[in-house]
Amino acid sequence: METVVLGWLVLDITGSPFMVGVITAARSFPFLLFGALGGVVADRVPSRPRLLVYAQSGIVLVTIVVVFLVTSGLVQVWHLMAAAFLSGTAMAFDQPTRQSLVYDLVREDLVNALAMNSSAFNVARLLGPAVGGVLLAGAGPGACFIAMAVAQLIGVLCIQRVGAPPRARPVQSGSVWQNLKEGLGYAWRNPVIRTLLLVEAVTDVAALPYVFVLMPVFARDVFAVGASGLGFMTASVGIGALAGALSIALIGDRMRKGLVLIIAVLLFGIFLFLFSQSSWYPLSLALLALTGVFNSIQVKLEAILLQTTVPEDMRGRMMGAYVVTWGVMPIGNLQAGAVAAWAGAPLAAAVGGLVLFLFALV
Repeated sequence: METVVLGWLVLDITGSPFMVGVITAARSFPFLLFGALGGVVADRVPSRPRLLVYAQSGIVLVTIVVVFLVTSGLVQVWHLMAAAFLSGTAMAFDQPTRQSLVYDLVREDLVNALAMNSSAFNVARLLGPAVGGVLLAGAGPGACFIAMAVAQLIGVLCIQRVGAPPRARPVQSGSVWQNLKEGLGYAWRNPVIRTLLLVEAVTDVAALPYVFVLMPVFARDVFAVGASGLGFMTASVGIGALAGALSIALIGDRMRKGLVLIIAVLLFGIFLFLFSQSSWYPLSLALLALTGVFNSIQVKLEAILLQTTVPEDMRGRMMGAYVVTWGVMPIGNLQAGAVAAWAGAPLAAAVGGLVLFLFALV
């Protein structure tokens, strides 16, 4: 819901696709700054669920402030940029901890556990944009942010009930800075981890801006379907992502994960390019669903390979390094917004799809 509402609100205030790129960059940039540190903290704390509660509570507070600003009519773009940055900072600590916690809870069948975790996320990704688009069109952005605050608070309450046992061997030797250098050095020296991180970084720069930056522009300028149509477009990606996650759960370990990962990246690039060339809304929804399928398969296989390749005392830091790759997304968001403002959203999406396809071939 946040992706739909924030992008539409910024576009409504400024009328600029480039500013949509700026606001999404503000949310992603903390991953680059603090993602590795979040991984270090995830390795050092004895209770990962407690750290998740702290991070999610910070997000709830930020959303409540945005609710006040939007409903009072005082909201300005810089408010949204600050809120996006603070929310992204909390997520930089949330995500390495959350990913590592899955391994703490379920070790015997990690592939299915990660796939089911992704399925739960994608159910929300499916319902959130559709509800957000309808709510945005009917009640305005203030109601959407209130709904987000309530949902986030429920999430905090749920995390408090997670019964993960205290970690037997949290990292305690060395300073935080030493742990950080050890983790980054390990990621660079390991060729499998280095390649996985590179794949995710290129995807974040070339392809993912179509979701966070270009989707509101397509909805308004290409298809003229308004906020509710934007919700269905984003929900189509969620439907595909859910299908991709469930396919990983069904296949389990019966696949060559590296080969399937490369094929998924190739097809993600192809379907993104085809979406950029489509002017028929129903076909575009189907193509968006297919991009969601193969991006979901890519992300889940990256997480599985990272979690199963590293030793226990490095798991949080490697997931932190993975989150750092999300921090390069502002580069992609800004270039996508600039290209969309200069030559239109279809060209921006087409360039991203071609770059991703050629990278996967290499």
